[in-house]
Amino acid sequence: MGAVCKLRLPERVLLDPDRLVELCVSMGEPAAEALVTASIGDVALGMETLTYGDLVEDKDKILKVVKRLRSIAEHIGLTTFVRVADDVETAAKNSDIAAYGATLERLKRVAAKAQTALWDLQDMMI
Repeated sequence: MGAVCKLRLPERVLLDPDRLVELCVSMGEPAAEALVTASIGDVALGMETLTYGDLVEDKDKILKVVKRLRSIAEHIGLTTFVRVADDVETAAKNSDIAAYGATLERLKRVAAKAQTALWDLQDMMI
């Protein structure tokens, strides 16, 4: 029997720079930075609550959490996260366990990359 290999696809995370500029202009840079930082934390906490077993046990919980995470990400311009969150929501609504597992893993990768990208952006602003 051959070895099993685990594929890891590199994720390209897109941020909406116009949305970040809008936040800075409307709130001021310090407040916008605080909002983005808090939002990153909220996304990280929300991602921890999503598990594979929930699809069978509590689909409504998944849909509620994904909708909230999508709203947070949309507000701060995480366009790739929003798109993948839509895919997770669709898989959950269809009770497609395989698609849910795959899209949830992708959402986790995108969330981690988005967090790093926003931190890097904040470091450049300082």
